[in-house]
Amino acid sequence: MTGRRRADRTGRVRGLLVAGWVVIAAGCSVAAPGSPVPESLEPLPSELVASDDPTIAPEPSSTPPAVSLAPTPGPLPEGLDDRLWYTTLADGGYVVGTVAGAERITLPAGDVPFAIGPDVIATARPHPDGSQRTIVGFVSFTRAVAEPVTVPFVVTSGAFVGSELIITGGTVDKIDTGVLAIDIATGATRYLIDPGPWPPGWEEASQGMRASPSGETVAVSSCLVDQCLVRVLRQPFGPPQPAFEIKGYLRVMSDDVVLYGPDPPTGVSGTDLDSGATLWTLPEAEEYPFSYVADETTLVQSRRVWRNEAYYFEIVLVDLPTGAQQVLLSTADLNGYTLWSGLSNDRFAVLGRGGRLQEAGSLDSLATVDLLDLTTGELRTGAIAFGLHP
Repeated sequence: MTGRRRADRTGRVRGLLVAGWVVIAAGCSVAAPGSPVPESLEPLPSELVASDDPTIAPEPSSTPPAVSLAPTPGPLPEGLDDRLWYTTLADGGYVVGTVAGAERITLPAGDVPFAIGPDVIATARPHPDGSQRTIVGFVSFTRAVAEPVTVPFVVTSGAFVGSELIITGGTVDKIDTGVLAIDIATGATRYLIDPGPWPPGWEEASQGMRASPSGETVAVSSCLVDQCLVRVLRQPFGPPQPAFEIKGYLRVMSDDVVLYGPDPPTGVSGTDLDSGATLWTLPEAEEYPFSYVADETTLVQSRRVWRNEAYYFEIVLVDLPTGAQQVLLSTADLNGYTLWSGLSNDRFAVLGRGGRLQEAGSLDSLATVDLLDLTTGELRTGAIAFGLHP
């Protein structure tokens, strides 16, 4: 590829519920090791697992179905219109809203969204005393949420699991900061993985995490460059499973398989969460930027490939246990499509244009997106439009 440039729900809400402040003592005692370890304030890539002899997933064997370009009038598809989203503005601030479009607010200066659930968003800001503490807040239009909580580390990643926000952070004085759960409604906290010393050689590790769509499983990664140690927690979150290593960064996961890949994201592999064995690796592509897990068994993966002297944008369905592929959409990359996985669900993949939804508000005040039916392959253009500015 030398010489080629890389192409690169329903219910009306009734007012915004934002938290006040609650502080956890910064001098948290360091518990003895014995508990097992999501990505940075801006969503990070994911994790790549190394294998001596990875199974290469088979190439697609069928022609993608014909694409319908007819707009779809009428109500929004069920399960899409109540999703929360956030985006940045040209001045660097952030807006939180719903796809229904009527509810949008600007976050206070300094608050950065870092985790999003169906009806709540978590934000972080550095503690004003200049320490390595972080103030974590919650934003929701539909539920009562806790007042902001101060945690004793710099938050690097988080995920909503049931009624809790699970977070992890950067290393503090060569100590593993552990994994902390915050109750969304009360602000009460508990450690799922206690802080403690790192194993020799891992003292400078950075940490990230992912959660399965069911919320039953969490994978925590600790990485030195692209070599990562993965610890798996399962509900009701007892001691973690034995750690395994991967080479790359966590992307998404189900309750059985975690997906990882390199940075830049030119590949994707699936690893079994119980054994740590690599199950399959997709063929190398120009880019595998965004993905999500549907129905707990299927990876919905976007990719860009170079074919016939042009870039193509594709949506590929990958069977998680086997790595078998089905190309659902393949189109010349003229629309600037990006998979907006946070708005997508088990039935539809939401396709935005021009980049991630998290940056769209700095470029335009309106988002118009297409829907790809994951069952039929039908593409509904201009199916949803919603405002991005307050």
